Amino acid sequence: MASSISLFDAGLTDLMNGNPGSGILASPSPLIQAQLQKVLDLWTPLKAVLENNVNSVRNSTGQVDLTILQAMAPGNVALLKNSAIAVGQLVDSAKAAGSVAPGLVVDIAGRQRMLIQRMCKEVLLIGLGFDVPSSLHHLKDSSHLFGWSHHGVIMGAPWAGVPELTSMCTIQAMSDVTHKWEEFHPFIEQILDAESDAESQATASHSAETIAKMSSPLFSSQVAAVKLYVNDTGLCTPLAGISRAQWVYLLNNVGKQRFLGQKVSQLFMQIANGVDVQNSKVSLSVDLASTTQVLRSLIEGSVVHHIPPPPTQAITDQLISAHGVWLDFRSVLQTAMDFGKTDHLTVTRVDHQSRMALNSVNLATNLYEEAALASEPTLPSHVINMAGRQRMLFQKISKEASLICYGEGVEHNWHDLNSSRGMFSSAHWVLLLGKLPDSDSPGINKTTDVCVIQQMKVVADLYGKLEQAALQTASGSLVALGELIKLNPVAFSAMNTAVGFYASGSASCGALNISFAEWTGVIREIGHWRMLSQKASKEFLLIAFGNYTGNYTGNITTADRNKLKATITEINLSLKRLKFGAGAHNIPAAPTQGIVDYVFALDGVSSSFIQALEADNISAVANKSETMLAETENVMTMYMEAAGQSDPTVPGHRMDIASRQLVLAQSIAKQALLLRLGFDGSSGAKLNLAMASFAASQKDLQYGGNGLEEVIPQRQDLLEQCHLVDKGWNAFRPQVQDIATASTNDTAAMSATLLALAEVLDAAVVLYGVLDPYVEIPELAVSWILIAMVVLLPVVLCGCVAVGVCNATGRSLTFAAMIGRCRCSKAKGLDETSV
Repeated sequence: MASSISLFDAGLTDLMNGNPGSGILASPSPLIQAQLQKVLDLWTPLKAVLENNVNSVRNSTGQVDLTILQAMAPGNVALLKNSAIAVGQLVDSAKAAGSVAPGLVVDIAGRQRMLIQRMCKEVLLIGLGFDVPSSLHHLKDSSHLFGWSHHGVIMGAPWAGVPELTSMCTIQAMSDVTHKWEEFHPFIEQILDAESDAESQATASHSAETIAKMSSPLFSSQVAAVKLYVNDTGLCTPLAGISRAQWVYLLNNVGKQRFLGQKVSQLFMQIANGVDVQNSKVSLSVDLASTTQVLRSLIEGSVVHHIPPPPTQAITDQLISAHGVWLDFRSVLQTAMDFGKTDHLTVTRVDHQSRMALNSVNLATNLYEEAALASEPTLPSHVINMAGRQRMLFQKISKEASLICYGEGVEHNWHDLNSSRGMFSSAHWVLLLGKLPDSDSPGINKTTDVCVIQQMKVVADLYGKLEQAALQTASGSLVALGELIKLNPVAFSAMNTAVGFYASGSASCGALNISFAEWTGVIREIGHWRMLSQKASKEFLLIAFGNYTGNYTGNITTADRNKLKATITEINLSLKRLKFGAGAHNIPAAPTQGIVDYVFALDGVSSSFIQALEADNISAVANKSETMLAETENVMTMYMEAAGQSDPTVPGHRMDIASRQLVLAQSIAKQALLLRLGFDGSSGAKLNLAMASFAASQKDLQYGGNGLEEVIPQRQDLLEQCHLVDKGWNAFRPQVQDIATASTNDTAAMSATLLALAEVLDAAVVLYGVLDPYVEIPELAVSWILIAMVVLLPVVLCGCVAVGVCNATGRSLTFAAMIGRCRCSKAKGLDETSV
């Protein structure tokens, strides 16, 4: 207390007489001098009371002498009032003299220091039982005044001449004050919220020491802030104090502001279009409040929530600008809601304000990205920004479609809608495939984590549905707008999870649930990619053969080269579908990290093959195509095993053999061309083997054999397709033989019959992927099966084994298939004989 008395004495003397060493001028006018004299006159007797009773205010038992407090109270109140008058006069005098310091703000900020001490004093008085009702009233006023003043010097009150706080360093300091006040204030509220004066006194007595201790850091923070209000040089360096986790939060949440701004726009357009009106109104009210709160937390920071204030003045300025734009936008939306206005003029204003709000937050987000890159170079700031923007685009696309549906700015909103669709698709593939650094942005690594890939597949599938609904909405369908309302939160949640994965740099996921349709889809796609290696080789050799024989005209050569280019493009697209999945083709994302790693390794194999095609190197093409084929076989094996473990009903084996027929058909044409060009070292043996394999496999697919079951009579679709394949094969085979034996140099007939064969083979692959129907086995047939087994029992005893098989799926089998196959021991080994 003695130190505080000495400090007050020195400060009052300096104000009255000046202190050049401390930069304090003497009282600038007689009016102020007179007011300071009043302060001194009130201070002198109060000082005497304090000094004379410091040792006697408590007796030997610890009881407080209330008469001393009663003697002190009037002088204390009068001193405070007159001191405040003197400060106000000094502020006015500074303004009149042209001071650049914001006098009123400095006054209010400085007064906060006093209010902290005043609250402590009032708590002590309440705890001591001194005039409790009056002291509670004063404590409540002091607490409210501090809170309102704290808010006012940050947010500003233009009507009162208090500007919004815009200095980065002062905002940093005030963020610390906010944190300390949030820790201090609940103890004051606990005293004020008590149900009786007696309970308030007991609470104050119990917490007085804690409040006194907590007031010290709050006071120190406020003192530091006041100094910056007086003179903020802007020399603070908060960038160094921001952790990696805080950068992630900032990038994620400033980006989320873009989403929220577009979301409230879409909610209003739902109301304007008369769809889900009541729910949209409720959601709009909630989101208007939460959006404002999140934006303010970004500007002011929050120690409790680990949100640092803006780390640069440029970011501070842009966030404050964005906040101003947002307040204007919020006002338009709130007024429209309050008065039920959804007319064209209001919708036009909402459209305009929505664009402005998005642009302003985009600028702030980009500034955060730049600052994060400079401060944390290893943080994928650009990836977090780009991934976060995808969430916003869901809402932006929906909003633009809804505006078109309403009839607002149809032409420019169609342009924006298509631009947003293109932006989403482009960013999606950049995130997955990666990109090299350029002058506009840093490089991005390709996504190879199985969990992230699976999550992005979910996002892509939802986006496909949302995009379709948006286009239908833009075409005037309110039913589709209802579908958009359902899809948006689901799509946001999926993308938000992906953003979290990209932001943290790690991901986790459970076992992927792959449907029957997806298993058959991915097996079909692997078979397709496997076939493309041979198709591209064949098309390359057709061009070489045409040049070799001199049969090509310029137009035909160009057409074949275009076909080859199209096949190369399809190789890349097919591999991309295998890497990342494709909902439109029923292709799932890879189920394991091992499969992801292996499929990604195929990039090198595919690129090497394509380079050989583009280099016109026949030997290299022949070798690389075989390498690519072999690697694809490994992928097929991986997926076949995974499918078998996940869903044993998937007819993977017969689909594999059926799709292999497509490979063989292309390979047969390729081998014939290699033979004619002199690049077949086997003298036609490879061609003959391929043709024999095709014929044998086609027989197995229809009649059973080598692990395949016979096509049942109930599958007339498959039987008919087998007939079409046989017909196509019989047309193709002689054309190949004519080329191989040099009977003709015209490849047109071979190409045409190959195309026709490929079409029916492709259709067959799809049919082989369909489960056979359930067929009851008649009781009489069962009886005959049992009789046959008894009859064959002696065969078993002499070394043959007969096994009755009833298909688990319930499909009917031929008698031979149900009995099985018997292997009988002979001198030359095991020979397979059908029973």
